Amino acid sequence: MEFWRGELRWPIKSSFVEYVRRSGGKVLLEGGAFVDDEEFAYPRGATDSAWLAGDTPMGSASFTGAVRLTGHGGMLDVSFRNPQLVFEGEDARLVVQGEGGELIDFASCEIGTPLVRDDVAEWLGVRVILTPEGSRVFNGMYRPYSEMASLN
Repeated sequence: MEFWRGELRWPIKSSFVEYVRRSGGKVLLEGGAFVDDEEFAYPRGATDSAWLAGDTPMGSASFTGAVRLTGHGGMLDVSFRNPQLVFEGEDARLVVQGEGGELIDFASCEIGTPLVRDDVAEWLGVRVILTPEGSRVFNGMYRPYSEMASLN
């Protein structure tokens, strides 16, 4: 069964993005990432290894592009680059690429059962819970196990 045709859509954390904008910071889109209907969207990557075994997703799904939030004269610089969903049964890990290319285990995701239409699997309203490593991306501004915006 085909797994993805579209993209990963994720607003990150609306209050954080609004803070960056209100404080005169910038929201930069790189490498094909775009904004659609108030959500950041990452196109499907070429290195997918994801498939469904019944209703259970396996492997990983990759996406391309970056959302970079900057401000405070360079003191704030946070990027969410080339995200991947690594499937682990009923759950997944959201992994993002750091500035130096390292992979950051950013969040756990409660994915549940996908909606399957026309041989395409889709998840809506996936809960995203920050890991301790993800908390460090924000320099501890958000504590580990804080909830981020849901992704689709």
